[in-house]
Amino acid sequence: MKLSTIIIALTLPLASANTLADDYICSPITGKIQQLQPDPACAVLLAKPKHFTDIIFLPSSAAAPTCFASTLTATIGNRAVSGTVSSGLTLNDQGQLTAASAIHFNAGTVELGDVYTTDIVFDADNPAITTELLTMVDGRKTFKDGHGHFKINGNALFSPTTFSGTLCVEN
Repeated sequence: MKLSTIIIALTLPLASANTLADDYICSPITGKIQQLQPDPACAVLLAKPKHFTDIIFLPSSAAAPTCFASTLTATIGNRAVSGTVSSGLTLNDQGQLTAASAIHFNAGTVELGDVYTTDIVFDADNPAITTELLTMVDGRKTFKDGHGHFKINGNALFSPTTFSGTLCVEN
């Protein structure tokens, strides 16, 4: 394969992404998640049929919960929002701790919609250095057809923690 073919193959997706950049408005998001609590109803499973079709959730029980829920407060751009989050641990082939989350956002009494993410957890055994990376895979209402990512600093299973990232919605 010629070097020019490789360069074109690598730059074409970047050029295409730049032409679509004007179609989205991206805003920073920062906030705080309250400590996660076991969720016996495993609310995140309600999102599985439409938003997490290829994900296998670990079975949850009272003795070994794998589903969790909490509340959050955040700022998207300069807009204060609140919400709820439900997460479930998932199974993958790499042995890495993974999860999927459904995050519902409100601005006061106005429902903004939902963000659905797949999550990778690093250093879960050490709450002081745990990092969780969430990648948006789907959205509803305001966040429909959007994209984005979050980084959670710390392990929300043990205490409240902070997060930051970027959310992009169609213009």
